[in-house]
Amino acid sequence: ADMVAKATPPANPHADGIVVLTGDTARIDAALALLAEGRAGRLLISGVNPTVSRDTIAALVGAELRPALNCCVDIDHARDTIENASSTGVWAADQERAKGVARQIRTGQIEVNGGAYNPSAPFGGYKQSGYGREYGPHGFEEFLETKSMQL
Repeated sequence: ADMVAKATPPANPHADGIVVLTGDTARIDAALALLAEGRAGRLLISGVNPTVSRDTIAALVGAELRPALNCCVDIDHARDTIENASSTGVWAADQERAKGVARQIRTGQIEVNGGAYNPSAPFGGYKQSGYGREYGPHGFEEFLETKSMQL
């Protein structure tokens, strides 16, 4: 937790998409503000009550955020956490967008949209999860010593 608290955010972060789960207007305002700043190309608002329309949301947000709401926002009416996750997965199913997001996540291994486990792929963590690798050529390299020789 201390590491996260002391971390410096990136100077100009950009994502392919933003997902916000409803709960209060402040979450939607914050997500729309990020979209309006150009921090992402699209926004999914998931968990919206089926009686709530785009016009209802537009009436709740500031006028400066309405252009972003009208151009680049998808609204989903998921009823619970499982449906939120499922809807988000379908929304992010675009393989190129999913690969772009996966490249930005610091992890040793990631499965994109249900990708199959590859037992010969290197496996291991980053940061506090550990720096080692197992399997594949990267796992073998852990047991090698490299020597440079200049003549």
